[in-house]
Amino acid sequence: SSEFSWELKMPKGLQEITGADEGRRAVRQQLEAGADWIKIYADRGYYRLEDGSFRSIPNFTSEEIHAIGDETIKSRKRLAAHAMTPDGIIAAINAGASTIEHGSGMNEECMKLMATKGIFWCPTLFVNEYVAEGRAKLGSPINLYFQQSIQATFKKIQGVSNNALDNYKVGDRIFQIMIVPHPYIIFHEVEELSNTERGEGGFGSTGK
Repeated sequence: SSEFSWELKMPKGLQEITGADEGRRAVRQQLEAGADWIKIYADRGYYRLEDGSFRSIPNFTSEEIHAIGDETIKSRKRLAAHAMTPDGIIAAINAGASTIEHGSGMNEECMKLMATKGIFWCPTLFVNEYVAEGRAKLGSPINLYFQQSIQATFKKIQGVSNNALDNYKVGDRIFQIMIVPHPYIIFHEVEELSNTERGEGGFGSTGK
């Protein structure tokens, strides 16, 4: 629904597409205009299940999101995704996204996938704090949930990172979760892990 009268065509902060071909065309148009990154809104309509986890409505069909990712990556550009729950996060990563913006309702499946593929995470902590209470009053509690559970989320990330380190031998190429000065959290690739490095990483690590 819109806040404006139905007959008015108001400017939007995005380019809408329907179908894989329109997705490819939109990417080409944005790249022609000089874009180095393509950002998609991977999901919307966040809701909470009885077990406390969050889900959402994907904005794209599988064909659409993969066409967008393919067109972006083959043009040697990067794909970023606004994605809040596993429905958007996993779909975006599988389509080739390099970064996940927000990710407020991610679970351990998302964390492990991000660690495996070396995905950057921008949790937008300050924006989340600013909107959390207001959106909760309007019936959307996901931002408030994330604000209240952020420390627990970071501990889960630490666990995923430590498990990754334990499961690989010296010299392996692995993906280690690394925390850098917020609001950015990086799922960072580590090559040729040495004996002295095996105890490093996870929450609080600044990397190398």
